[in-house]
Amino acid sequence: GERGFAFASGLAAEDTLVRALCTPGDHVVIPDDAYGGTYRLFDKVEKAWGLEHSPAAVSDVDAVRAAIRPGQTKIVWVETPTNPLLTIGDIEALASVAHEAGALLVVDNTFASPYLQQPLTLGADVVLHSTTKYCGGHSDVVGGARHRRARVEVCGARGWRRRERGISRRYPVHFKKKLWPLSSTTTKAGKFST
Repeated sequence: GERGFAFASGLAAEDTLVRALCTPGDHVVIPDDAYGGTYRLFDKVEKAWGLEHSPAAVSDVDAVRAAIRPGQTKIVWVETPTNPLLTIGDIEALASVAHEAGALLVVDNTFASPYLQQPLTLGADVVLHSTTKYCGGHSDVVGGARHRRARVEVCGARGWRRRERGISRRYPVHFKKKLWPLSSTTTKAGKFST
């Protein structure tokens, strides 16, 4: 991607992105079987802020298209595979549907990891990862990451920085543990090897 940011958690990356791209009264399409934390973020936190959301099956492009509200939907949010049901969505087709409606396609790529899937090359505008999961070895590092395409403009450069106050050049993010190498494989003994 053109730019990437590190966060204290995957949900921090999600919340910051939503508040940078949306304003109260906007609408987001989310997976009908989204990760529980993501669902609660939209249903409890963003809803109270004034953001509306509609669930749709990411495996059904027509259902996603039907859930879009013309002029109001700003984001089509996809997990593929989804967590926990491992539903697969066609990123290229979903990107086309989102872009036809003037919305951005955001892909939570936590389960697939950057090693197995690169959504930006398939038309996604923004990609998120909970680095707590596969990138970090699951639960011994808490973090999140977000990458975006060059053409994604979010309220101008100054507005982007202002809306992402949790990311500051004065306070760099330090990992005390190296993230698992993306080229690692699991051996029969369950250990990682490169």
